[in-house]
Amino acid sequence: MTGAAIMVVRSIGAAMSGIACGYSLESMSAVRRVVEATLNTEAIVDDDSGEYALNFLKGRSRGLSSLAKKFGTGQDVEFLSRFSHADVRGVASSALRVVSEGNRLNAATVSLQPSRNEEQVSRTLLMLAFEAVRTAQALSIVFAVAVEFPRSVTDGLRRSGYTVGNEAEGWAFGPRR
Repeated sequence: MTGAAIMVVRSIGAAMSGIACGYSLESMSAVRRVVEATLNTEAIVDDDSGEYALNFLKGRSRGLSSLAKKFGTGQDVEFLSRFSHADVRGVASSALRVVSEGNRLNAATVSLQPSRNEEQVSRTLLMLAFEAVRTAQALSIVFAVAVEFPRSVTDGLRRSGYTVGNEAEGWAFGPRR
């Protein structure tokens, strides 16, 4: 469990470093690793027998796709996988600028330099904050501790439509309203 949490923290740092240097698309592989580690923490918490935790420690956890289906994040994982693998759809959806008339392609350009799309960066940072909260919530349940987040994180999640509040078992959040 703490191993997955360490992966979350380090991967968030890697993603933030990539974003700060102007490589927000390339940081998506670190974001995907954050989601994978978070889903593993949820699977560990979900399994009362402790078998999943033992398998995780042995490097035999479930595949990311099956975890994503079980915990309802399949679309997020599919999207992040485009940027984590050599999938041209990731580049095409974000870095490729196409100029066309009707069915005719006039021009296409790709920026190879670092750049920062503020809307994309905001969405990525929100996703990282969301996954950090999910991981902390799972840890708070396992270790029976309360977790407090900076107001900027909880305010950002609330502005994006998530339910955030302090419950008896630790910090809780819910789906978008």
